Amino acid sequence: MAGYLSETDFVMVEEGFSTRDLLEELTMGASQATTGEATAFFVADLGAVVRKHFCFLKCLPRVRPFYAVKCNSSLGVLKVLAELGLGFSCANKIASVISSALDLYFPEGCGVDIFAKLGRYYVTSAFTLAVSIIAKKEVLLDQPGREEETGSAPKTIVYQLDEGIYGIFNSVLFDNTCPTPVLQKKPSTEQPLYSSSLWGPAADGCDCVAEGLWLPQLHVGDWLVFENMGAYTVGMGSLFRGIQTCRITYAMSRVAWKALREQPLPAEQDEDAEGMCKPLSCGWEITDTLCVGPVFTPASIM
Repeated sequence: MAGYLSETDFVMVEEGFSTRDLLEELTMGASQATTGEATAFFVADLGAVVRKHFCFLKCLPRVRPFYAVKCNSSLGVLKVLAELGLGFSCANKIASVISSALDLYFPEGCGVDIFAKLGRYYVTSAFTLAVSIIAKKEVLLDQPGREEETGSAPKTIVYQLDEGIYGIFNSVLFDNTCPTPVLQKKPSTEQPLYSSSLWGPAADGCDCVAEGLWLPQLHVGDWLVFENMGAYTVGMGSLFRGIQTCRITYAMSRVAWKALREQPLPAEQDEDAEGMCKPLSCGWEITDTLCVGPVFTPASIM
């Protein structure tokens, strides 16, 4: 190993214990805290980053990958990518097409270096966000005739979160997404579902995170979990909390950690092979230059 990442940088997840279990422990601890207000936080599975890198090396061994730091500049991600030699992986459905095209148009020995510079692939699925409900209100819907049919006036429940579209949930604005929360406790089939919407802390009437949801009755202090939140979210804390950013708890399975430690180090290059190492072009914060090592795909982590 190059020595960028150590076991003190993350929580080691043992066999049979998932990062979701860790997230539940952390939310429970935050809810039981007697001082301070519980704020949103991330749980990041660094093992997911490791797995995706090895997958890339297997599918596109001729492509030299570079990671776009602006996608997610959290220290844990940068350290694990430094250990891996920095990288990006394409989706499996297009990897074979890319490889064939490279062999056809740029055969080995033609003098062309091939690079890939992306970021979402590495970090999107590795990060899970937990956000607590800070306020709620019920709003009656103006639907004539419905009250006579159901015996009660139709309503929708508006939940307010401490993060909104001007912070972590900026993908609603820029990617036109509708984040769907995962409830920590699965509701029973007997629990009624209500028309619900999620809003951020802004008072401008535009800070809508998601609407058209059907959720059981939730309460202030309950936690909502959002998966696949690793890209362009870290460092985007709510503008209403100033420059404060969300806490990140890193985790990695013992299997992934073993595979990371056992990967071969990049071979030392002589002066004549100086071109084999390229400086990172997107603002690397840990090391000046990185080389991509030999293809290594541990069967235990694929």
